[in-house]
Amino acid sequence: YLRSFFKHNGVEKLKVEDYNWRKNKKTEHVPTKEDVYKIAEHCDARGKAIILCAFQSGLRNSAIRALCHGDIKEQLETGKVPVRIHVNSEFRERVPQACKENAEHYTFFGKEAAQALKDYTDWRVTKYGKIDEDEPLFTPYETFSQPKSRKNTLSEDSLQRLTKRAAKRTRIKDWQNIHFHSLRKSFRTVLDAGYVDGGQMAEDD
Repeated sequence: YLRSFFKHNGVEKLKVEDYNWRKNKKTEHVPTKEDVYKIAEHCDARGKAIILCAFQSGLRNSAIRALCHGDIKEQLETGKVPVRIHVNSEFRERVPQACKENAEHYTFFGKEAAQALKDYTDWRVTKYGKIDEDEPLFTPYETFSQPKSRKNTLSEDSLQRLTKRAAKRTRIKDWQNIHFHSLRKSFRTVLDAGYVDGGQMAEDD
């Protein structure tokens, strides 16, 4: 296709190196449920909440970063479990791609994730004061003490680094091939195990 495109536009002799996508595909290790909890225990309060929320909900990197305190505040204060998350177009306004293809859906944070969130928000309020409802739930550490910067969201790479560092500290097998997206696949694996007929979720579910 590439050669035809260039030939059509007057480029007759085009040298193209073959790209072996299988060879260059990023190696990934999907951690077990037990491994995910080990990874979470090797994080601080914010990191633990991020890891467990991602694993128990299957939320994408962008959606985790788009969460605001107001999305879960009332449920945390009343002790409601599971915590229900409504991913909608507002997420996309906060972080691009946070609501993929504008497909609204619901997901949930279980008991462990809810407790980790409560511990994290309690710590943050005690140390830095009130969290406004429109503030991102997870923000960079340097913004905690700077009210004017608290609307800043985490970067995509910051969640990758968080996951990689925590996985390394656990010394679990193939830690170097665990990425933040691996947590979503761990979530999918747990759901697949619950299928009575032995079926599996679709790749994009």
